[in-house]
Amino acid sequence: MKNKYKYSIGIAVLALLVSGTSILKVEAQSPSPTATPLRGIIDSRKSTTEQLRQENKNYRQDTREDLRTKNETLRQENKNLKESPKANRGEIKSNLSEMKDNRAETRNAIKTKGDETREAVKEANENARMEMKKALEEKRKNREEMVAAKKKELEAKRGEKKAVLQKKIKEKAESQVKRTLERYDAALQRMTSLADKLDKRIAAIEGRGITLSNAKAKLSEARALISAAEGKVSEAASAGVEITEGATPKEAFETMRTFLGNVKESITAAHKALVEATTLVKAGTPEKDLNATTTESQ
Repeated sequence: MKNKYKYSIGIAVLALLVSGTSILKVEAQSPSPTATPLRGIIDSRKSTTEQLRQENKNYRQDTREDLRTKNETLRQENKNLKESPKANRGEIKSNLSEMKDNRAETRNAIKTKGDETREAVKEANENARMEMKKALEEKRKNREEMVAAKKKELEAKRGEKKAVLQKKIKEKAESQVKRTLERYDAALQRMTSLADKLDKRIAAIEGRGITLSNAKAKLSEARALISAAEGKVSEAASAGVEITEGATPKEAFETMRTFLGNVKESITAAHKALVEATTLVKAGTPEKDLNATTTESQ
């Protein structure tokens, strides 16, 4: 993956050096009010799923405590009956049967609540994914409109003879940079998808009573790094460089190398955190549970 990024950066930089002319310098523009910030979507999904899981945990605790209270009362009644000179064996047997029924009822109630929680978490994750997809599409659309508007503005300022040559060279450079950023976008989308799958696996494993706090923390870190990398991609696409008549190709090279280098570092850091989160899940999960949850998450 590192070699692929290095190759992509090299192509974009080479196109800039050959051109000896300008690349768009697009000032930062605030996102469309209709686009939901990705960070807000992630935080909302996290808050919702954590609340659902906490409610399920509290329900299990309350239900089990209620079971203990009921059965302890029945045990005490049986103890008193046994100590009575005329022990009522029929009543003792009835109490034992009721205790058994209480346990079965509690197990069924906890299972039902757990199933409902898993479905609710699944729905929340799916809704978040749809919102993020919509936000990304809106962001890309805004970025394209922003670049197109600036491009038109700059073209109007160029002379007729110079504009023909500059347009051909600039389009070649823009095409190379665009393809590079599209590959970065695709890589970030794949990492987001992997993070979602890992999140589902962690939820399934924790549903079996296994705690994966370190893995969850590392996964949250990975998601934050992915979000930061997405911001770097947008920054590299919209910032650009407008080379004046006195500028040199070296200045263009240094500027674009900085932008694309920042994107590469962000993606590498996000990928590393995602790999570490996966490793922590495997390390903290018994093999039988890991195999079972792998099948469930597919």
